[in-house]
Amino acid sequence: MLESSLHFMRSESGGVNVHLRRAMILPNTIIVGAPKSGSSSLYWWLSAHPEVCPSRTKETHFFDDEIHPRFNANANCIEHGLDAYAEYFKHCSTTSKVILEATPIYMYQANALKRLAQFSEKPKIIFILREPSQRAHSQFRFNKYRLGNIEYSLTYDAYLDQVKDTTSDPLERGLYMKYIDRWLQAFGREQVHIIQLEQLQQYRVAEMKRLSDFLGIDAEFYDSFDFMRRNETRKMRSTKLHRLGLKLQPLVPQWLQEQLLVPLYLKLNSTAMPPVSKGDKARIEELKPMFVSENHRLAKSFPEIDLSLWQ
Repeated sequence: MLESSLHFMRSESGGVNVHLRRAMILPNTIIVGAPKSGSSSLYWWLSAHPEVCPSRTKETHFFDDEIHPRFNANANCIEHGLDAYAEYFKHCSTTSKVILEATPIYMYQANALKRLAQFSEKPKIIFILREPSQRAHSQFRFNKYRLGNIEYSLTYDAYLDQVKDTTSDPLERGLYMKYIDRWLQAFGREQVHIIQLEQLQQYRVAEMKRLSDFLGIDAEFYDSFDFMRRNETRKMRSTKLHRLGLKLQPLVPQWLQEQLLVPLYLKLNSTAMPPVSKGDKARIEELKPMFVSENHRLAKSFPEIDLSLWQ
């Protein structure tokens, strides 16, 4: 997507001179949801396609509702214009059919919904969704074992009580159609594509070819593609070291983190995740009924969703 911007300057005579800045390259495809549903794998699998140019940073967080020192302090829609956003895509060619970024938290962000809908050419929107109760628990484990911002002694139930009625409430985030409805209204059904993680796991080639057709790129590329899982949650060996790393993280360019430092760091300071406890497994099953109504609304709007995979 090319976005031209007009720059107005008042001349000494009082007239207005209009200068057309260099056209910015902006994304025409964005993965906007949901967190802990396989967006990292999807982003990298799409990025490997020769007709796709991905952002240098997978999650730019440019259109988040808040400024966070770790994610978007140097480039955000609150303090900066689209020129700052375009920096993530300046390496892309205008001949690329798909220019991609993926910030799953956008699904819940008012700024993202409003600002992206204001693009002169609205981007295509991709949602990748996971059974809501499993996704909520995965968010808890990711925060606890990978990010290290939850004490190891905190139970899942205690965590749910702690974040209830906040923007981080993982159960609220699982009411998918509450949020997707807003995107449908802003972008139109023809601009929105839904992927169900459980189907993607079982039918990778077929699902990626279906997505390719939606994006207008060569679907046969995935017939012989070597799929690899990305961003698997790992448990940190040293929480002190991990917290130090999180403090230093804003000082390192995100593209360097993602491509080199994070994979190396995880090898040195992580181990396999502990198994899910029987109590947590039971809690996951107990919470499933709260999503049934919204899940049926989702399947009604998107018949490709197979609710039997979420039972």
